[in-house]
Amino acid sequence: MPPKKARVRLSSLGETPAATAQVDPAAVAALADAVAAVAALADAQVAEVAEVAEVACCEAKNDAERAYLSSLSAIERNVCRIAEDHLQTSFDLSRSSGYIAWSMKK
Repeated sequence: MPPKKARVRLSSLGETPAATAQVDPAAVAALADAVAAVAALADAQVAEVAEVAEVACCEAKNDAERAYLSSLSAIERNVCRIAEDHLQTSFDLSRSSGYIAWSMKK
């Protein structure tokens, strides 16, 4: 038979949760400042990565391709970047179906 667990009541020790928990307000403020600084740094890095992804989206070889890429939505540019990443040297923007349809409308 397993031994019984001993139960200890805080009131029996003369302590309450509020009495045992001591928080330094200066430490809390410093921790909040540190968390805010880390969050700001993370936001800056996310923005930098997004900017690099925009630049790296499908290389345009001429003005027509640049115009086509600028007409794309963010999702379409991401699709273009993924296609270029997966197909590598086989990818040619001027031969893509989206570019051909865009140039025919233009």
